[in-house]
Amino acid sequence: MHKRESPLTTLTKPVAEPRRLVSIELLRFLASFAILVWHYEHFAFDGEVFTVARWDQPFHALLWPFYDWGQNGVQVFWCVSGFIFVFKYYLPVRRGDMSAREFFILRLSRLYPLHFVTLLFVAGVQVLFLAQNGYFFVYPQNDVKHFVLNLFLASYWGLQDGWSFNAPIWSVSLEILVYAIFFSLSRRLSFVATAIVAVVLAGVMLALGASDMAQCLGFFYIGGTMAVACYNPRLLWNGPLAAHAFVALGVALAAAGILVAAAFLLKGIHIQIVTKLVVVTALVYVFVALNPLMQRFAAPLLFLGSLTYASYLLHFPLQLTVAYAFSLAGIPLDSTSSVLFVLFIGGTLVLAALCYRHFEMPAQRGLRVRLLRRERAALA
Repeated sequence: MHKRESPLTTLTKPVAEPRRLVSIELLRFLASFAILVWHYEHFAFDGEVFTVARWDQPFHALLWPFYDWGQNGVQVFWCVSGFIFVFKYYLPVRRGDMSAREFFILRLSRLYPLHFVTLLFVAGVQVLFLAQNGYFFVYPQNDVKHFVLNLFLASYWGLQDGWSFNAPIWSVSLEILVYAIFFSLSRRLSFVATAIVAVVLAGVMLALGASDMAQCLGFFYIGGTMAVACYNPRLLWNGPLAAHAFVALGVALAAAGILVAAAFLLKGIHIQIVTKLVVVTALVYVFVALNPLMQRFAAPLLFLGSLTYASYLLHFPLQLTVAYAFSLAGIPLDSTSSVLFVLFIGGTLVLAALCYRHFEMPAQRGLRVRLLRRERAALA
């Protein structure tokens, strides 16, 4: 007699799982590039406002989608994070193969070292910039309270008085809360129940005015639903599924529709959020569909994807350093300069590549070896 498989084991056998999500890595890179372009205007900050119109910035005719909509790269990040998290972590968490401690060690060992270093760097240079210019560069709330919030990755949990220190970390700050929700729900509920509860929570948050947190949670689970529908549809429906890619699109759009309906019922239609839902969901789906075609370019695309987090956290410290150096030398910054733009984008990417290889990965490996060794010893 052979051993009978449990219902969960039967349902969790993936179908047509890809070798690598290389197209998703490309999308992550494009989202980070969009944010770099969007934030280029920081060079035009005069202490109160940005003094140059977007259409006067370098290469606007070519890069106008990034200049005009680059901030929405954050929503792409959230959706991609949900896709990757569900793809990688849902089943180990659901089956009890991964403890909460191990889960958060894996995540924080990836995110925290670079965040901590850039926080200290920005705190130090902002003090120098303030002494030289009489105001902080771009982000004004650089006091002890906000340093502590940043130290605990809580810079955007509703306790803040405004933007502070290396402010782009705000989106990661919200993701930390979503990680906790993801782990708690995944451990206890089926994926369908998890997604429904998450969407309802997002609708309630939207109604209460916590729009960014609602979007973070909603986009995260839209991406996660796409991952399940594409690569493990039996978690959604335990039956024969032909052409599951079409089902993936339908399920993802249905999830988006549920979130929009919740927002409508609770607090009216939010046109911008609806637009983001449709565009980002379709964009992620297109890149997922292109994944088989992009496997031949795996090496360069994975390299570009590896630059994402470092470029996201390093671009503002680089801008702050450049602005301080120019002010110290008494030279005005010309934010319309094409040379400055190329040096900023190129310099950020070069720093990101060096940082990934020589700091991010060594720090991540060191923390995981040390902390997970204790975790596994405790389990043994």
